[in-house]
Amino acid sequence: MSDSREDLKKTQGTDKRGLDRYRTELPNIIFDSDLDVYELALYVHLKHIAASECNYSASDKDLSEKIKISIRKIKKAKKSLEKKGLIKNIKNEIILQGVRWP
Repeated sequence: MSDSREDLKKTQGTDKRGLDRYRTELPNIIFDSDLDVYELALYVHLKHIAASECNYSASDKDLSEKIKISIRKIKKAKKSLEKKGLIKNIKNEIILQGVRWP
């Protein structure tokens, strides 16, 4: 059995989230929202982080390094996601699906 399966078995009994920590659920409307690949990648990353961490702060540079997208594309994708109503960026706080982090 692989290490990840062993880790999974160990956490199932102790982690309250169980298998939820190994997946990120996306609303179906995301796939009908006419997102380009950069917007989709950023949205999925933000959704993943919102599901696993309540206090998360990342600069455009950090997001760029994590998702492997240029800083310029990150800024453009954030503006577009905001314009489409999928995220809100208020004083460097990103609000996504009712989850907020600084």
